[in-house]
Amino acid sequence: MSPPSSPLIRAAHGPGKAPARRALLIAGLGALVAPRPAVAQDLSQAAPLFAGLVDPYTEETRARGPRRAAPFTARYRHLGRRLDFVASRHDTAPEGETFRAIRRAFERLSPRIVILEGIPTAWGFSPARMRDLLAAADAGGPVDSYLRGEPGFAMRLALSSGARFIGGEPASADVDRGLYAMGYAREDIAGVKILQWLPQGRIAGEFDDADDPRLRDYLDRAAARVAADFQPHYPYSRAAYETWHERQFGRPARNDPELLQRLDPSRAGRAAEISRAMTLLRDRHLYALIIATLTPDARTLVIYGSAHYITLRRALEAALGRPRYV
Repeated sequence: MSPPSSPLIRAAHGPGKAPARRALLIAGLGALVAPRPAVAQDLSQAAPLFAGLVDPYTEETRARGPRRAAPFTARYRHLGRRLDFVASRHDTAPEGETFRAIRRAFERLSPRIVILEGIPTAWGFSPARMRDLLAAADAGGPVDSYLRGEPGFAMRLALSSGARFIGGEPASADVDRGLYAMGYAREDIAGVKILQWLPQGRIAGEFDDADDPRLRDYLDRAAARVAADFQPHYPYSRAAYETWHERQFGRPARNDPELLQRLDPSRAGRAAEISRAMTLLRDRHLYALIIATLTPDARTLVIYGSAHYITLRRALEAALGRPRYV
């Protein structure tokens, strides 16, 4: 499968004038005739419905969201299509509430397609590289925080139940191009990417807070990931991040009590602004992917952080009606 193209992201910008929900769904989904669609190709051809209703993640959007503590599941049923969205709280505890919510969703829905956070859609269905990582972990190899978290758990459930899983992320290069077009600089984008990964590292127990000595090693790994993430390759280091962080926030990263709150939607400033723009590009792509999977008799399960559900809620309700929360 080829990487999702920038026209996909561009197509998500215009809300247009919405006709009746049923007519739009039938017209838009009619192009997706194969029961097992080649998702990348479908996304490049089908204009996503109601994508203009995907909201930026702001304090206002969060206040409009369902007044429920994550994790919870939103269950949509429309025209024979079934969609469950597990709005997760990122976790690595097998007996935690997020893992229980995912297990219950598999039992209730018996999904055919599972959409997961953190994997590019362009890797295709049940990509070999992820199956190889799971097999290596099961054989005693290294297990990173991603595989120990809800995505790894959901992959295992999908493979054991016969469902196919696919990532809900756009190609990084497409997101970067979108941000460049908005006028953001590469060094600012790189710094925001590291800030976005920090909460996951803390949840996984890789460090506790800003003055934890282990944070230094985590930032080294995160900077290497940032460098590899850019196309073309962008030489980047922990030192570069720390210089950027102190310039942005006026204090060293490893002595910043607000390190994990710098991108909160209530915050002003360039870093939080870039994070909101980045999340909006990701969520418009995710919305388009969800719609592309909703062929007749579809059973699609989405497992993403609760903030993503909050931004997608209005678009999903416009396309599919109000959900039942469980």
